[in-house]
Amino acid sequence: MRISPKTKAILILIVIIAVWVGGGIFIYYQINPPAQTTTTTPSQTTTTTPSQATTTTTTTTPTPTSNLSPEEQDYITIITDHSSRLTTAVASLSELLTDPQIDNTTWVSQATAQTETLQSLYDKMVQVATPFSMFEIHYNYTHALSVYKSAAQSIDQAIASQNVGSIQQAVSLMNSGTNLFNNSIAMLNEFIAENA
Repeated sequence: MRISPKTKAILILIVIIAVWVGGGIFIYYQINPPAQTTTTTPSQTTTTTPSQATTTTTTTTPTPTSNLSPEEQDYITIITDHSSRLTTAVASLSELLTDPQIDNTTWVSQATAQTETLQSLYDKMVQVATPFSMFEIHYNYTHALSVYKSAAQSIDQAIASQNVGSIQQAVSLMNSGTNLFNNSIAMLNEFIAENA
């Protein structure tokens, strides 16, 4: 079964956007880490011996400070890693959907691996503890994941029933998921910028 040129163009656009946005959060966070200032506190230790008095000045280990709480920093680390894995799965699945071959065992195996990954990524992210300040980001991100999960289920259904019509539904869901994903990543980047 061949997919229409319009659908191929849409899938290619999904891959480009997903890779661009997914890489964007990682690059943004690496280039613009939360603002950190270093405080060094000198301390003095005095040791007295019978023959002389010695004063030694030492410095403590620098202590980073940031406007982001430890919970927010942890959540950003989790979502950065998660979105990288999500982007890889979406890009791989989108590439497979440009030429769906639901009767080809190799294609089915590859597609099923990616649909399982999408469903697993959803299941893991909904269990992540979220700081209250980032709840809206988390809500939007997990909503995008739920749409990707629905797309994965449509693909699994198409494979099981050998019905290519479900593939078209999956493509539509992938497009919706990508829009929601982009929105949640934009919200995250804005949050980081405001609190850096």
